[in-house]
Amino acid sequence: MSCYVFVIGALTAWFGPTDADMLVLGNLSFRDGLQRRDNTAEARPAFRQAAAYFDALVERGYRSRGLFQNQGNAHLLAGEPAPAIFAYRRGLRLANNDRTLRDGLTYAREQVAYPVTGSFARPPAEAWPAWIKFPSRLSLLLAAFGCYAALMLCATLWVIRRRAVAVAGLGVSLVLFLAFVGVFVRMASIDWEETHYPLVVIADDGVLFRTGNGPSYPLRSETPLNRGVEARLLAQRSDWLQIELGSGEVGWIPRTYALIDAS
Repeated sequence: MSCYVFVIGALTAWFGPTDADMLVLGNLSFRDGLQRRDNTAEARPAFRQAAAYFDALVERGYRSRGLFQNQGNAHLLAGEPAPAIFAYRRGLRLANNDRTLRDGLTYAREQVAYPVTGSFARPPAEAWPAWIKFPSRLSLLLAAFGCYAALMLCATLWVIRRRAVAVAGLGVSLVLFLAFVGVFVRMASIDWEETHYPLVVIADDGVLFRTGNGPSYPLRSETPLNRGVEARLLAQRSDWLQIELGSGEVGWIPRTYALIDAS
C-alpha cells in the first residue's frame, strides 16, 4: 500500500494535487496505517499523513460529515486528540445524530488529561439523551403546528359542548405545544451561540489560563489547560483569546495554542 501512496504522492507533487488526489491519498494513507496498527511507531506516521490530506481538503473549503469523520479518525489514531475532537465537533454540527461521530468524540475526550477532581475544564454534560435522536427543525415545527391545531379544536369543543374531555385535551395539547416550541427555541439558541461564539479546542499541554490578555495578568486557575480541552470564543484582542470553558470559567489564552472553528 505504501508504494501506491509514494507513486501518487510523487505524481501530485509534480503536477499539483487536485481535490480528488487529496481524498485518494488520504484514504490510502489511512489504510496504510490500519495495516500497520500492530506497530504504533509505524502506523502513526501514516495516520498523520492521512490527517494532513484531510486537513488540506477542509482548508480548501470542503465540509461534509464523512470528511470530518475521516479527519477525526486519522488524528485520533495518530495520537492527536485535540484536532480529533475539533473535527468530530465540526462534523456533529452538520449531522448531530451521527452515532459514529459521537462515539469518536467520546473516545477522544477520554484521551484528554483533565484535572483529576472537579469539573474544571471538562466539557458540559450532554443536555439531550444519547439514545434519542435530535429532531429536525421541520419536524418540531410540524409537531408544534399539530399541537396548536389540537389546542384550538379542544378549545372550540369546550366552548360549544362544555365536555370534560375537551378540558383534558386542551391541557395535553398546551403542554405538548409549549414543549415542542421550547425545544425548537433551545436548538435555535444553540445554533446562534455556535455561530457567534465559535468552538475553540486547546492544541497544546500546559496552557496557562489568565485573567487578561497578556502574560503579566494573574492566573485564572493554577491548573493549566491541556490539549483537547473545549471552549467557546468570546473575544479576541491582539494575539490573545478570551474563552469560556465548558465548565463555565472565563479567561484568556494565547492564540497560538488554540484551534478555532472559523466556518
